[in-house]
Amino acid sequence: MAGTELAHAGARVAVSETRVLMKGDAALRSHRALRRELCFTRLGAGAFTLLCTAVSLLFFSQHLAACKVRSRAPESAPCSCPKCSETSQFRALADGGSKEPYQAFLKIACKHPPSAHDTLLMWEQNKLFGFSLSSDSATLIVPSAGMYRIALQVTYRGTDQVSSSKQMILEHHLAVLSDSYQQDRTMLSAFETVYSENTNWRKSLYSEGIFNFQKGDGLKVKTSNLRLVDCDGNVGTKTFLTAYPLAVA
Repeated sequence: MAGTELAHAGARVAVSETRVLMKGDAALRSHRALRRELCFTRLGAGAFTLLCTAVSLLFFSQHLAACKVRSRAPESAPCSCPKCSETSQFRALADGGSKEPYQAFLKIACKHPPSAHDTLLMWEQNKLFGFSLSSDSATLIVPSAGMYRIALQVTYRGTDQVSSSKQMILEHHLAVLSDSYQQDRTMLSAFETVYSENTNWRKSLYSEGIFNFQKGDGLKVKTSNLRLVDCDGNVGTKTFLTAYPLAVA
């Protein structure tokens, strides 16, 4: 009887040890599987990083080669490098193959004292490439359709010839004449109030903008204070009109 119980006890111990060994083998297999998955994940991430690096280097080398080709190309060749300057692009826009871009710099023409009814500023050319000035010297003619940067400055000063009070409003407008419209369009306006009881004052009003013009459009400046425009000294630094192309046809 005692021998039988000992035999059963030994069998139970053997079964328990077998179960412990089986559980240990399962845990070991699971741990190995996790390590394999982690290893594959790391390999995939490394391969992806190398691929991205290779693509970036290829892209950079292509653009660097394009810039080197552009630097060795003749000046008349079209620009393919994205870092070419605006000046190089504008050189191809001038008439007759000229290397100068379209540009205009006009200074006020103070040829005779204006009357009380005059409103248009008269100009004389300081620099004029591609643009032209109307016969009455009041209108700047646009040479080609496109986007232009326009800058205008008018300088006013007090004078004994114009009666003034404590408050005076200075104003001028840049208008465009176009075949597409029945009347002038105002593109830029400037206003300033001057408070003065004497004539010892000066005021410069500057404005600029980017506009789309058609070929043959005309630009002119109107002011309600023409007799107050400063015509003393170097007028080219006081009252001027400039035009420069940004993108033209």
